[in-house]
Amino acid sequence: MTVHRSSLGLALAAIVLAVSAGCSSSNPVAAPAVSSAPSQSAAASGPTITIASFKFSELTVTAGAEVTVKNQDSAAHTVKVKGTDVDVNVPGGGQATFTAPAKAGTYDLTCDFHSSMHGTLTVTG
Repeated sequence: MTVHRSSLGLALAAIVLAVSAGCSSSNPVAAPAVSSAPSQSAAASGPTITIASFKFSELTVTAGAEVTVKNQDSAAHTVKVKGTDVDVNVPGGGQATFTAPAKAGTYDLTCDFHSSMHGTLTVTG
């Protein structure tokens, strides 16, 4: 297949015009507002476990509470709540949520990736 330079030039010019028109300040369609505030960290004002320096913070919550896990390490971790089916992945620098067990008690926390990581989650009735 032979592509003529003039056809290629016209196609490139059309692309450049389309892109620049979309970026123009005279574009009547307003761009969606972008918030610099993280959407999920507002929920972090509730019960939160923090992972920092390969350690879990301690936490006491009511049964069935939504728990946010904030990972301040660059490495990914998991939060496994012993005796339950809770086992969530938390990317490095990211966060995840899980529902606390419905039964009051003290639960051991571990990380599937780092066997030396241990913590405690206390659930009250």
